[in-house]
Amino acid sequence: MIDGFNVYYSVATCINNGNIQCGKWFDYRGYCEWVTANNPNFPAGSSVHRVRLYSAIAHHDPDPSVVSRHLVLNQAMAATNVEVTLGNFKRKRIRCKVPACGGRFLKHEEKETDINVAMGVIESLLLDDVDCVVVVSGDTDLVSAVREARRFFPSKQVGVLL
Repeated sequence: MIDGFNVYYSVATCINNGNIQCGKWFDYRGYCEWVTANNPNFPAGSSVHRVRLYSAIAHHDPDPSVVSRHLVLNQAMAATNVEVTLGNFKRKRIRCKVPACGGRFLKHEEKETDINVAMGVIESLLLDDVDCVVVVSGDTDLVSAVREARRFFPSKQVGVLL
């Protein structure tokens, strides 16, 4: 279960800080398979059953290449057997925080990704077709979903990769 926006912006920050040179076109399935094979927390012979990427398309972005690149990325994900689930953006009017400004601005907030990730975790555990679920995100909003999944499914492993 991959929080696409969280991972994308984490990678972008690393690129901007000079910590890595590239990474926005990431092989999520390959990464999950590598982690499964090389992390001692996974039993020998473990395999990746399903990789899901959760995101939203920024149709509001004035740069049309943003949407087209995201659509191409989603096609690439599908070609590598990564399931893509899309949320939405919600428009929100915000007030300028500078007291002398008093202006109002339109902002777009990504919605549904966190709940889609959480529901994906629960669905996989309820269907009982996995022994382990891993959430790839640094978003603390998902902490409660992981905690509750561990509580309700104590015989399953529920992990987080940041």
